[in-house]
Amino acid sequence: MKGTCVFLLALAIAAEGCAMHINKRVVAVSAITIGSAIVAAKADQDCRINVGVGPCYGHYGPAKAIEGLRIGEAGFSVLMGLWWKKEYGKGWWAFPAGITALNSVDAAIAWHKHCRPGTHLDMHDPFGSRYCE
Repeated sequence: MKGTCVFLLALAIAAEGCAMHINKRVVAVSAITIGSAIVAAKADQDCRINVGVGPCYGHYGPAKAIEGLRIGEAGFSVLMGLWWKKEYGKGWWAFPAGITALNSVDAAIAWHKHCRPGTHLDMHDPFGSRYCE
């Protein structure tokens, strides 16, 4: 979470150059986009706890790297939206809205994954891979 706060601070500093283009709508869309990335990261963390690593987003990749990329992608889309608003004015929200939709779908999928009926999560797998059996 500390890394997320540092990232958001860097994002705010980078956006300062576009300050004349920031209004309430821009702040709301940016907050929703970054928030969706954080919610998707939490959903993926819950998925990895509930059904193991394999069936979840990113599969066996390191969770911190995957979620760092997800939050970085959201921040980049916000910066692209700000740049688009500065250069062209209209349609700036398309970049952040697309990433928000992607994160929302990923979160919904992750929170709906469970072990099949009659199985349970093997917490004592000698190889540490944790899977439903």
